[in-house]
Amino acid sequence: MSETLLELNKLTKTFGNKKAVRGLSLKLHAGEIYGFLGPNGAGKTTTIRMIMDFIRPTSGAVTLFGGKGANQLAEKKQDIGYLSADKAIVQGQLSLQSILVFISLSIISLLIGYAVFIKRDISV
Repeated sequence: MSETLLELNKLTKTFGNKKAVRGLSLKLHAGEIYGFLGPNGAGKTTTIRMIMDFIRPTSGAVTLFGGKGANQLAEKKQDIGYLSADKAIVQGQLSLQSILVFISLSIISLLIGYAVFIKRDISV
């Protein structure tokens, strides 16, 4: 079996009395590709934000790269990128440059949607 890159164990996130993610468990091994599909409000973005450590789960656990030591994990996290389809312009910073960046990110978002990229050779 190949290295476990990501493991979600009974991952749950609540906002007040709303459960955004309910007991999600999965393992992603080297060479595998997963996609998060579902309607708005299904918990896709919330799950990715917990994986990226932008928000903390209410319960459950996210384990990256087999739970290696803190130093190794910090190095490995440099190999992860996240591009959200959320779009925002910082108030008071509307310039030609920010508009071009916004348009560029919008085009990229349309092409690839929500994505988590792990720099790994996944060729067979």
